[in-house]
Amino acid sequence: MAIEINRDMLVKAFQEIKPLLLKDKLFIEEEYGNDINRLEAYISNAPNTYEEFISKFLYSGLRVGMEENFYEDPYMYACLMLLKKILKEEDASIEYEDLVFEEGDCFFFPEENVIINGDLLLKKQAIGIFLGNVTIKGNYYGDGLYNRLAVAGQLKAKNIFTAGEIISTQSIEAVETACFIDNNYTARSPLIKANTLIELDCYNAFSERNIKYHIDETYNISEETANKAIDLFGSEAIEIDGEEKHINREYFIEKYKLSKN
Repeated sequence: MAIEINRDMLVKAFQEIKPLLLKDKLFIEEEYGNDINRLEAYISNAPNTYEEFISKFLYSGLRVGMEENFYEDPYMYACLMLLKKILKEEDASIEYEDLVFEEGDCFFFPEENVIINGDLLLKKQAIGIFLGNVTIKGNYYGDGLYNRLAVAGQLKAKNIFTAGEIISTQSIEAVETACFIDNNYTARSPLIKANTLIELDCYNAFSERNIKYHIDETYNISEETANKAIDLFGSEAIEIDGEEKHINREYFIEKYKLSKN
């Protein structure tokens, strides 16, 4: 079934979500220069067909462009809300054993529920946009740089590990551990829920945290953090440099790395 979309629909939907964005601290962050008026101006000149809209959305979140200094993940977050408002998810579920996005792959899933019985793996520069909920019974792994997982619903996995971008407009949940690593990429969601949250050199934005154990130090960590990491993950999780202790980043990369080719 062909999907109809035009600029007037986008503008109307944006006016409906605008009051929500104005109160949403996950979008309005002054230090990054986010501006609702600039986003609104772009929406008023957005692509006028479904194919153009999706293509532009997948790669840029409908931001104006690099020269306009739009910070990417808040605008992707905002435009996920817009996309769901416009298209609404298909009242259907789809199921996979494992799902692997190869380098440079770009996929859009309109289903209300996507269930993955095994693992979800995004390789370098891969992009996955999900309009509904995503349930991963195994692990999610963002392998390499510049990948993006964006979910306009709830995201849940056994373990979550990524150095890339991971966004949900509702919640990100790891039954065991969520690990976000690398100082250039971000996680963004109203709620992060996990038994253990590990944030290493990465900017993350959450309105609410439901966490039992939290590790957000990397170098010259406190004795308390070191002991906590050892209790949870074993002695290999810590590197000792003289009198200083550091989180062993490579340990966590290897621990959660998925080997599917």
